[in-house]
Amino acid sequence: MEGRRSGGGWFRPWGLAVDGERAVFVSEPGNARIVRFDPLGDLLAVWGLGILTKPAGMTVDRWGRLFVADAGAHQVVVFGRRGNLLGRIGAEGSGFAAFREPKDVALGPGDALYVLDSGNARVQKFRIERE
Repeated sequence: MEGRRSGGGWFRPWGLAVDGERAVFVSEPGNARIVRFDPLGDLLAVWGLGILTKPAGMTVDRWGRLFVADAGAHQVVVFGRRGNLLGRIGAEGSGFAAFREPKDVALGPGDALYVLDSGNARVQKFRIERE
């Protein structure tokens, strides 16, 4: 997959995730968006315009939801299978469920969501539930 297929070229691509349908997601902090491709590399959609500020790491859960660490907004943004905004986790700060420039997210056993809270030098763990 080449940046030119994303409709204007990539600007500082960062995160990568693949869902159960083999769609590929690439985060672009420089363009404040997520680009979704089919398994052959053809552009399917652009997500997060006007919602994301500096998307970084991403992961997809078993229900097809995309969790995006938004380092610029100091939160995790959750999208549905069709790119609809489902919600946000956190705000700027140092307490529980607060972040400073989260850079990555990962899923673990038992529906656990791990967030790399880079600015606070820690990892936070959350339990996610089915939408």
